[in-house]
Amino acid sequence: MNYTKQQILEVVNNQLLHWIKKDEAVKNAVFELVQTKYPTRKEMDDKFEKMLTLFRQELANDREAQEKKWDAQEKKWDAQEKKWDEQKAEDKKAWNDWFIRYEADRAEDKRKWDE
Repeated sequence: MNYTKQQILEVVNNQLLHWIKKDEAVKNAVFELVQTKYPTRKEMDDKFEKMLTLFRQELANDREAQEKKWDAQEKKWDAQEKKWDEQKAEDKKAWNDWFIRYEADRAEDKRKWDE
């Protein structure tokens, strides 16, 4: 009796799991075949660990770069705040000087008026 390719595949598919469980030689053959095509768990774990290590390093580098940017920005803010404080002190001094002159002028005007 001649079997078609499709019939043979159906028989193999139906019996494969049974053969893998029961026959050590079939189990080893399937295992070797799978090993050539797919990585082992150890290989995948190693690859995953390598990816995690790279990812952690990238995160650390990004964090360090961000900290440097924040430090630079804080220095700019501190410099700006110092400028504002200096300007505020200059404005206060100018206002006080004007007020003193104003009071002196008022006193002089009052003295002249009283005379």
